[in-house]
Amino acid sequence: NPDNVFAKRGEYNRSEPIGFIGLTGNGGFAKFVVVEDYMVHKIPNTVSFEQGALVERATVAVHAVKTSGLQVGMYQDPTVQSFSL
Repeated sequence: NPDNVFAKRGEYNRSEPIGFIGLTGNGGFAKFVVVEDYMVHKIPNTVSFEQGALVERATVAVHAVKTSGLQVGMYQDPTVQSFSL
């Protein structure tokens, strides 16, 4: 619902009814899909379609780490090589 207060702020995950393409309707892996205009976000020309496709997945991962309470160095496994971002 584009008139929902959460949707207007881009917080679709908080609006009712909760759903997205591929969850509540077919089209998640389709080559083409028709959606409402408020569901489309323009990506800059400097971002490839492949990179743009990873944005949602990356934000979910970052949100999960932030809300988990994990801190850098909390867990060290000597068999795993670590790296810094």
